[in-house]
Amino acid sequence: MPIEALRVLAVLLLVAYHVIGAGPDAGLNIEYPHPLRLFAEFLVDARMPLFAFVAGFVYAFRPPVLADYGGFLTGKIRRLIIPGWIAALLFSVAGMVVGNVYSLTVQGPVRVLFHHYAHYWFLQSIMVIFVVFGLVDALLRHRHTALLFLAAVAMTLAGITLRTSFLSIDGAFYLLPYFLFGTLCHRHADQLLQHRIWLAALALGAILAAGWWNIGLYLETGRLSGYRGDLQSLGFGLGIALAMLLLMPRIGWLDALRPFSFTIYLYHVLATSATRRALLALDVTDVWVLFGCGLSTGLLVPVLLHLVIDRIPALRQPVLGLRRNRRPKPAAARPGFDPQH
Repeated sequence: MPIEALRVLAVLLLVAYHVIGAGPDAGLNIEYPHPLRLFAEFLVDARMPLFAFVAGFVYAFRPPVLADYGGFLTGKIRRLIIPGWIAALLFSVAGMVVGNVYSLTVQGPVRVLFHHYAHYWFLQSIMVIFVVFGLVDALLRHRHTALLFLAAVAMTLAGITLRTSFLSIDGAFYLLPYFLFGTLCHRHADQLLQHRIWLAALALGAILAAGWWNIGLYLETGRLSGYRGDLQSLGFGLGIALAMLLLMPRIGWLDALRPFSFTIYLYHVLATSATRRALLALDVTDVWVLFGCGLSTGLLVPVLLHLVIDRIPALRQPVLGLRRNRRPKPAAARPGFDPQH
């Protein structure tokens, strides 16, 4: 199953979204009915839900047990939170330079690190899920995932959440159904593959139904749906995740970007913003040129950064979230063998 390719695809969608901008007053400053605005808003139910789905699927490879629950959380903090904090602080310092709303002086370090901030909110939300669901899952001995998933879907449709930006707990409620769906798909992978055709058809049907509803709303109001807690959003997000899991072909260049996906997620905004500002300073105003250049540098610059940092052992773990390279142990000397020769 192409789970790592799905992660890269989610990263590409996120980079494209940030190049376009979250609204007409950000990024390329484009509004409806521009095709790029339609593209960005139509896939809003696919981007972060796809990240959460992948996170849930990967989680199920090595779920925690009670005896090592603390080690599980420590690993997640080292792998996700510390690199996320470093990237968020660097982004907020860059915001001071250009004077935008993400500036460290505007947001403050407490908000940057512990509240909903830019796209780094996802790391906080997914960590909350790891803390809570990881413990529940360990207590249940990794059983009853389907019931937990159905309960999460029911909570979403009922509008049950905690509306607080602290640790992006509200985002954890939003992502939970997709995370649990990824875990469920991993734990029932054999059944998925056995019934691949019918399940893929069901997923495509959910995508078409949700997309058709959203298009109808656009034709009626001039805007696509902005609500994330209804059946349309769940149907589209869950359908996209399942359809891509079952039907996505092997794509070589996606595989090539796989080792850099987390670094691209963390640092692409610095490159996309700098590229846009530089091109506008050179009087380049064509939206499609700005989009293409921003997307390219949003991928390329983090890849180059990753390659550089990867060669610095002291920074490899805190910045990239990767384990430090361990030196291979010297082979034991055989009797009569002089290691000096």
